[in-house]
Amino acid sequence: MSVRPLVRDPPHNLEAEQGLLGAILVNNRAYEQAGEYLAADQFADPVHGRIFEACGRLIERGQIANPVTLKPLFDQDEALKEIGGAQYLVRLAASVVTVINAEDYG
Repeated sequence: MSVRPLVRDPPHNLEAEQGLLGAILVNNRAYEQAGEYLAADQFADPVHGRIFEACGRLIERGQIANPVTLKPLFDQDEALKEIGGAQYLVRLAASVVTVINAEDYG
């Protein structure tokens, strides 16, 4: 009888990740809140981590991170193309109800 090692996936919530990214795309100040304790490699979905990281790079340079400014960065990203390309960024931003809870999503 072989014993399989106990491997557990860390807890994750893709809807919360999407909510946080949408909040950041609508109001970049949400990145300031979440960026204090959240890193790109902590996202369950690696594409979400890359979006978060790209937002951070733009924001830290004093630029605006939104679907329009991020589009050129992701035009050639195959993983993003698989989930809808730049339109996915637009859907994230459009789905935001409020940015008040952005820190909670992180």
